[in-house]
Amino acid sequence: MNLFPVIRGDRSEKFYDQLDKFITDVHNSVVSLSRSVESYLNGNEKLAYDFGKQVISLEESADARRRVMERELYSGVLIPFGREDKYELIETIDDIADKAEIIARLSKYEKPKIPQNIKKDLVKLLGLVVNTSYLLKESVKFLSTDLDKAIKTSSKVNIEREIVRELEFKILKKLLSTPKIDFKTILLKELISLIGQVADKAEEASDRVISMAVKYQG
Repeated sequence: MNLFPVIRGDRSEKFYDQLDKFITDVHNSVVSLSRSVESYLNGNEKLAYDFGKQVISLEESADARRRVMERELYSGVLIPFGREDKYELIETIDDIADKAEIIARLSKYEKPKIPQNIKKDLVKLLGLVVNTSYLLKESVKFLSTDLDKAIKTSSKVNIEREIVRELEFKILKKLLSTPKIDFKTILLKELISLIGQVADKAEEASDRVISMAVKYQG
C-alpha cells in the first residue's frame, strides 16, 4: 500500500509529465540500440545506422527533458521535500541514454563484424539489457502509485544485471579464445563491455528507486 506518493507529492504536473516522457525516451534509446546492434549481426549496416540515429535522437530528447525537470527543481517550483532525491534519480537515469548514445556512435564508425560463435549469446545479452531498462521504467512509474511495487520491480533489475554480467563474461571468453586477437577483436570486446554497462547504469538507477521508496514508504 502506498501511504506516501513520493513523486506525485509535489504541485507541478508538468514535472511529472516530463518524468514519464523522460524515462520512456531513455528506455526507447536502449531498444533502438539493441535493434541497431542486431542489424549489424545480420549484416544490414543501413538499418543499423538508421537505428543508431534513433538512439542519438532519443538521447537528445531525454537530455532536453532532463534540463526542464532540473530547472523546475532549481527554481523551487516544486516543494523542497524529496527534491535532492529526484535530482539524483534523474541524473542516474540520464546516464543510461548517454551510454547508449556512445555505443551507437562507436558502432557507426567501427561497423562491427560479429563472429558466428557469439551471435546467439549477444542477441540474448541485448534482450536482457533491454529488459533491465524496461523494469527500471516501470519501477520509476510505480513510485507515484505503489511503493511496494516500485521496490519489487527495482529488485528485479538487480537480478537481471547479475545474469547480464555472467553472460557478458561468457561472450568475452569465447571472443578472446581465438589464438589470434587483432585490433577489431579488441574493439568488439570494448563494445560488448559497453553494452553490459548499460545494465550497470540501470542497476544504479534502480538502487535509487529502492532508496526513495524505502525512505518514503510510510
